[in-house]
Amino acid sequence: MSRIITKAALLAMQRGDDDFKSVVHEKKQKKTSSKPVEKSGNKFPDKPPTLLDLQRARKEVINLGISGFSDKMAKEEAEIQLAIKLGAKPPKKPYKNYKEILEEKRKVKKVQETTSERVAKKHQFGSGTSYIKYLTGNRHKTKKNPKNVLNSYGKVKAKDVANQKNKRR
Repeated sequence: MSRIITKAALLAMQRGDDDFKSVVHEKKQKKTSSKPVEKSGNKFPDKPPTLLDLQRARKEVINLGISGFSDKMAKEEAEIQLAIKLGAKPPKKPYKNYKEILEEKRKVKKVQETTSERVAKKHQFGSGTSYIKYLTGNRHKTKKNPKNVLNSYGKVKAKDVANQKNKRR
């Protein structure tokens, strides 16, 4: 094997640094801890161990209840509710076609119209009409919003105030 002589190699020969040095890198090994790690069920070391951990007992009771379901769908629903309680995001609602949603709204509106027509036919005169007004909530608006106290009297326009001043003179 021949060596290629470069300027750096010539300088090294003149100094006498012709010795070959090899460097080997080894991977770091994990240090083993001198203290033995205790694996106890206690989450907090400063807290004395208790005979009954309420959180663990509650979870075991819930799991026992879930395992008691014989219906697969009910069991799955219970597991989903448990996951939501533990902080998981609830599943998305199932997809519904927009036309189906509109059809459902129409049906609900039709049912409401028929029931309101029945009530209106039942109470056409006298106390029945006042009862319908009572149900629709067109009474005592001033109690709900105190700013509406003067709404029953009407509003005064600036023109009217100016005309009154001119009439007094």
